[in-house]
Amino acid sequence: MKQKMNTFFKDEKKIFCLFVIVILLFSTLVPTLSLGQSQETTTPSSELLSEKVSKYDELLSSTERVEEASVESNTNGSRESISLEESTKESATTSQEIQTFQGKAIAGDILSSVVVNDWELFRDKNGSRESLTTEPKSTAASNQAYTFGFSWTIVAEKLERNLLPGDYFVLEIPQVEDSNSGHWYSPGSAWSTITIDTEEGPKPVYRYRIEHSTEKDKQVVRVEFLDGVDQLHINTLDTELEFPGFMNYVMKEGTQQVTFGQDKDGNALAKAITFEKTPLNAANGFSYKFGGAASNNTIQWGIQFNGAANVELGGDEVNYSVNGGAGSQNQGFYLNKPDRDVWNPWGSHYTDVDAPIGKEGGGELGGYVEDVLPAGAELAALTIAAYIQIPIGLTPENYNQQTGVYPSSVAGYQSFVLADYGSGPTYRSGSDTEAILKPKVGTGFSLLTQGTGETKAAFKQRIQSTPYQYGVYKEASGVSTVMMHYGSLKKADNQQQKLSELTTNPYTGRTITNPISNQSVNITEFAAQAADFSIKLGYYAEEDRELLENYYSITYGDSNVIKGASASYNISLAIRYPPETPSGEIENTSEIYTHSALTLNRPTPEEMPKRNTGKADLQNPYGSISLNANQALLQKFDVERDANDGYIPINGAKFKLQVKNGTKWTDVKKSDEVVYFTTDGISYYEIENGVTVEKIANGLVKVDFSALGLADGTYRFVEIEAAAGYDEENSPNWNGEAVVSDEFAIPSATSRGPTVAVWNKKLPQAKYTVKHYVQKNEGSTAKDNFRLDKTEEKSGYIGQKIIGEPLLELLTSYNYSEVLSIEHGLIEGRVTADGELIIELYYTIAAEVPFTFYKQGLNGDMMPSVDSNGNQLFDEEGREKKVVFDIYEYIGPDRPVTYPDGTGPKSKPGDWNKLYTVTTDALGRIRVPEINDPAELAKYYAIVEVETYPGYVLPENDLNSSDREVYWVVRLSDETMFSMPSWAHGTEVDKPDFEKPSSSNGNRYILKNRKPEISLFKVNERNEPMPSSDKQKVQFDIYRWTAGGYFNENDPYYWSPQWMKLDSNVTTDNQGYFASIGKTGLSGSENKNFDWYAIRETSTYSGYQLAEGYWLVKTGWNPTTQQFEIFEVKYKVVQGNGGIDAESPGHKISDDKKDLYFTNKVTATSFYKEDGQQNPLGGVHFSLYKPKAGEAGETGSEDPEAVNTKWDLTKPIEKISSESNSDKGKVTFEDLIQGDYLLVETKTLPGYQLPLGSWIITINFYGDIEAIKGRGDPLPPAFRVEAGNYYLPNYLINSLPKAGGYMRVALVVLGIVLLGSGIILSQNRKKYK
Repeated sequence: MKQKMNTFFKDEKKIFCLFVIVILLFSTLVPTLSLGQSQETTTPSSELLSEKVSKYDELLSSTERVEEASVESNTNGSRESISLEESTKESATTSQEIQTFQGKAIAGDILSSVVVNDWELFRDKNGSRESLTTEPKSTAASNQAYTFGFSWTIVAEKLERNLLPGDYFVLEIPQVEDSNSGHWYSPGSAWSTITIDTEEGPKPVYRYRIEHSTEKDKQVVRVEFLDGVDQLHINTLDTELEFPGFMNYVMKEGTQQVTFGQDKDGNALAKAITFEKTPLNAANGFSYKFGGAASNNTIQWGIQFNGAANVELGGDEVNYSVNGGAGSQNQGFYLNKPDRDVWNPWGSHYTDVDAPIGKEGGGELGGYVEDVLPAGAELAALTIAAYIQIPIGLTPENYNQQTGVYPSSVAGYQSFVLADYGSGPTYRSGSDTEAILKPKVGTGFSLLTQGTGETKAAFKQRIQSTPYQYGVYKEASGVSTVMMHYGSLKKADNQQQKLSELTTNPYTGRTITNPISNQSVNITEFAAQAADFSIKLGYYAEEDRELLENYYSITYGDSNVIKGASASYNISLAIRYPPETPSGEIENTSEIYTHSALTLNRPTPEEMPKRNTGKADLQNPYGSISLNANQALLQKFDVERDANDGYIPINGAKFKLQVKNGTKWTDVKKSDEVVYFTTDGISYYEIENGVTVEKIANGLVKVDFSALGLADGTYRFVEIEAAAGYDEENSPNWNGEAVVSDEFAIPSATSRGPTVAVWNKKLPQAKYTVKHYVQKNEGSTAKDNFRLDKTEEKSGYIGQKIIGEPLLELLTSYNYSEVLSIEHGLIEGRVTADGELIIELYYTIAAEVPFTFYKQGLNGDMMPSVDSNGNQLFDEEGREKKVVFDIYEYIGPDRPVTYPDGTGPKSKPGDWNKLYTVTTDALGRIRVPEINDPAELAKYYAIVEVETYPGYVLPENDLNSSDREVYWVVRLSDETMFSMPSWAHGTEVDKPDFEKPSSSNGNRYILKNRKPEISLFKVNERNEPMPSSDKQKVQFDIYRWTAGGYFNENDPYYWSPQWMKLDSNVTTDNQGYFASIGKTGLSGSENKNFDWYAIRETSTYSGYQLAEGYWLVKTGWNPTTQQFEIFEVKYKVVQGNGGIDAESPGHKISDDKKDLYFTNKVTATSFYKEDGQQNPLGGVHFSLYKPKAGEAGETGSEDPEAVNTKWDLTKPIEKISSESNSDKGKVTFEDLIQGDYLLVETKTLPGYQLPLGSWIITINFYGDIEAIKGRGDPLPPAFRVEAGNYYLPNYLINSLPKAGGYMRVALVVLGIVLLGSGIILSQNRKKYK
């Protein structure tokens, strides 16, 4: 029985093991049973992905749970940081208008609704409130911090709607009346969020902070309303805000009006504040680095070097045991301690300093500083100035004792020992008047240049071999090191230049006796200049002048302990960064190898070199040009710099694009032809004073690889034709065969596409001379009858052929004679290096020609047909630029009439006699010398324009299409002049302009021409051009209203003859441009006066909605602005037999009314939800998240639970798959523009598994789905694609998925089976034993 029982128990263990395995298998095969049940209740869209993962993980074995504990802990840590409020605080999105649909309100700037009730500046001093603006008022202490507070109200009557998420307003911080006297300053603040409590927890209502304005020394208070305001349903708000840490940087003593905000009438609230005089602060003597002024691509860095030496000469000394060491305010020096006993006589105390490391080649190293520049950065300028400081507390009493005085942080005198502005050291001249003078000739720092093959160590050794030497060493990587060596700074054998040697004259001639040492002291010129500066700043009075001169001469002059040597220096480095460097914060670190009195006397001397880092914001206009990952930017620059040391862009350089295939480069072709690009200007936008301003950056090529249909790969630009005057082989980018750019990858690894720069060097130039001789008296053409009238000094490229060009200004009174120029002078030659080429041109006196008319085009420019040599002019496309007129004499009855049509030379040839056909000359004139006697001048003449420049409007004179004739009529005897307008059934629609002679126009007759400049463009939602390519096209049909005497806007575009089709399927170019319109029409009160066009879109990108209707564009000539302008744009759709008004898909007229930008909406992005058998599933919930605005959305993590996630989780777009039979399972998201989106399934149907993980959907430039990528662990099910549609499966709880992320489930099942098998084998093994 016992044996049976044992056997039973043994078998029972096997049965139990099998039972456990079955249970585990069952729970694994239906792992989402409990999860599916939980999903029957509503899952909030804000539920985090980690919560879903944790629910799933609870079903795994305890062994697996232990193994994943560390991962789960990390996930939980991330999850805790993603609360709604924290996400709002961390998001640095800029305020943007929230566009709503069909008449709903739009969020935006609500400043006009904000009223500031009151404001105050105050501080807490010794427990009591000290107010600057409320009685009893205190005076404002300079360089002190105050708290700024204000109360404000949103006025419902002004707002006229409820507050919306996205509303914002901006107020400048308090502004002083005299901006030159200084300003208030706030260091800025992080976002602070105001929340309300709801049943669902706290909700953010608005946030606020101090941020920097685009204007210098100005900050603003910015308030932005958040999602929580939607739950309040309010149109008014009263609240107060406070900001601590407002610094008073006003230097001017006295009372000023300070303004902030606006009252109910829109006026600023002004309060009187009394400011104290700016006190001098004691210098602490530390060497430090700081970022100063910044301009395009350049930052000016500053370094204060060995400032402790001047503090010592001022009577102080370092004692860390008394003054507390690092962390103490005084940092080793006594400074302004009033109770101190240590007052060294002025100029007597100085610590010998040295550099323990950094000397190349052995020996002792004196003052030495290095500054490392990143690859591609260049030293644009370097200045080093010796300086001394204005004293604090100088009085006649303490002068005699030489106590109680210490140097301030304000320089009283500076003089350069180096002034290099990019071309080596410069020196002062006798006419220099700068506040800081350049070195005298033969003094100061000397420049050493890097030798071929020289190592960095060898170059450094040369720099350190002699005092006052500097240079820049450039490594093969492009990294540069600026090296500055000062030499010995010790008392004995000090190698610094004396301060008295820096002035033009060393001494003033006055001598005093030092009251402490009884030494004779010469008053130095630098001391006199420092005294004058101290008095002008208001720190001392005129009666203190000699006292100041004495102090400066004793402390820093020739009689001090270092014999008047310069002890402290201000270093300024202007660093030019590569043009591809993005805008933003830049760091720069200097290495100071020399101890100062402060670092040497520390209990533990500071480690050398001392590394000081500064930060500054770089501004780069080229960084403002938008680039997506499939776009590249080529920059073309001159290796030289302009007068302001800026980059010189080069337009007109021609490039081709090459793609890398293995190790070979091949030309990029389209339709078997090489694709070429020419550098030119590209528009970008900057905010100036709160206004968006369009600007042009030149020397650029922007290539959109998607638009061109080019494959991903490695590319480079190759120059095939340099711009005129540039030498290809001297370019730093010359590879022995061509000028080539760096190679780059498409798409780029970052969200911003690659930028490459290419440089060219101008050909060597030399001067040449052009002399112009004019005839003295009419008749003789002998050489002695000519006098030299004008001489031109010009430059050309050596070897360049020069053909003399007659001066246009001389052609108004003289005729150029090529025959006489050849006979008496020289009309052509080649530029030589010696500059001896002299061109000599000769002119004869021109007879007066009364019949002279100037032809004027756009912007008042004349319209010549030839150059001064008589050569035909051509435009950039090779078309002739020619203006031709027919001249007719009136021979009809009485005089010509101005009305009606049909009276012109072509309509009535019997009334007009054609005399001449003339072309404009080099001055843009037409001249008929034959019309000159009184009888001829008393006749009427018609001037009919028969040919004009490409792109200009030729006045209508074609009787085949109408009886309209447009021309000018003139009678010179009495200066009668009028133009014959174009009429249309009694309506004047065109009339050529002219000017009669007057003092304002040089007593000229001027005929004016018109150029249609209204350009049509197609852009997307981000105002980016929508170019056409072989892959995707944007095309339009263009119609013009030609019916005369009336205009009916409801006649549809296809009605003929009212509308005439001008162009069919015109295609956008790389800038989105597709046509120019505007030929006639005058601004007036009736629509029939204008020139009307119908613009109909015929094709667009596959991911964009094709415009259903068409745009009506109303144009005409504006006599005031002298240009064709857009006066109105309407949108129509055809209904029945007419056109009716409709909502425009989008259009925008430029500020100058000359450009019209059409936009379209993207098509909806959709997919279908289905089960495992591809049956549609309705009622499934999804959330879609957009990236955060700005850099956070570009560089953040794709992980939605990461602290730095790129996704804005506060604003999900909620959608449910359709349950309608017509489109069951369809999920649709509207308005998804180019970019990435995070898709999360948040609720599924009962009995179905809720997918884990998420999907990243990428929308391309054309508005189509480019890719869908699953993310997470495990991965979610994969989308399937069929016939261009996307399908996303869900699986039943008891059904394993065929694809996607559930492989992990299968692995768990397999693991449990193996585990169970192991247990059984173990039991059997024991049995056999």
